[in-house]
Amino acid sequence: MSVNVIFRMATIDDVEQVKQIDCSYDYEQYSKEMIRSSILNDVNILAILDDVIVGYVSASIVLDEAELLKIVVAKECRGMGIGKRLIQQLFEVLKVKNVTTVFLEVRKSNVVAKQMYLQLGFQKIFERKEYYDGDDAEVFKIEFGK
Repeated sequence: MSVNVIFRMATIDDVEQVKQIDCSYDYEQYSKEMIRSSILNDVNILAILDDVIVGYVSASIVLDEAELLKIVVAKECRGMGIGKRLIQQLFEVLKVKNVTTVFLEVRKSNVVAKQMYLQLGFQKIFERKEYYDGDDAEVFKIEFGK
């Protein structure tokens, strides 16, 4: 399904709306201060549908590596391909910033997210046992241009 979603970088003016989307996240939610700090220091891309923020992705960069910190799509918009498109938008920004490798970790039980990451070209590299309050984490990576 193709929806007319607009993507743009987050600004400080978006903190309140990003926090509202973050509240739909099934796991750890960020405080407004954490969101504000991330917008100031990391790469944050928003997905906007009908003038409403319906998703965001956040990544930190150190030298030529990035870590995908969080991706959230509003519950009512899941299954529309917005998460995948957010990550594709993130990849474009990261490549411009000379990032060559992206890492992420995901709950082993989050089958839908893992399927999306594999479709995008990520490869599982290892597991962290009981990382999330008893749930294992799987660490994935993708390298650009390889």
